[in-house]
Amino acid sequence: MARTEPEVVAAASDGGASGVAAGTAVHCAYWKYAARRRLTGGKRGSFAMKGSNWFALPDPLDDATWRDYLKLLESTHRELRTAVASLPPKQLLVVPKGSRVTNLALIQGMAAHDLYHAGQVQLLKRLQS
Repeated sequence: MARTEPEVVAAASDGGASGVAAGTAVHCAYWKYAARRRLTGGKRGSFAMKGSNWFALPDPLDDATWRDYLKLLESTHRELRTAVASLPPKQLLVVPKGSRVTNLALIQGMAAHDLYHAGQVQLLKRLQS
């Protein structure tokens, strides 16, 4: 997403494809946070932004805010990777408290989630060009 042009990222008031990248970046950051929290037993409510899942973003979106969203996405990704790397192998098949799936399924689901949204943003970038 870092190479996504600001005009593709800018929030659109017409409901068009523009703005999806920014919303998707924050959405993905939130779910990386949620997965890390579940893997580590962390408490809810410590995400950098108020809300969950899909967030209301400024319209129009300036370049500095877009860069802040990218930093948030990068930091939550790094924190999730650290949590996954530190998870003992025997914990992969554990179903954590409050979950219906194993840690392994959660990790695989997060990878699939990222791939889905990365493809979505790439398609929208192609449609914009």
